[in-house]
Amino acid sequence: MTVGHVQFFDETFLAALNVVDALVSLPADLAWVLDAAGGLALDHAGKIAAERAAG
Repeated sequence: MTVGHVQFFDETFLAALNVVDALVSLPADLAWVLDAAGGLALDHAGKIAAERAAG
């Protein structure tokens, strides 16, 4: 299934998109990645989520 189009093929970009797809498909895995990145990353993600949820 085609879900998008880019003018030039970039294998690194495609690999990054696959990682993003995997992480947003499984929120628990995203939480593990943020936790592994450190408390500051998790704190920033929480603040961003709270701001977006507030409006």
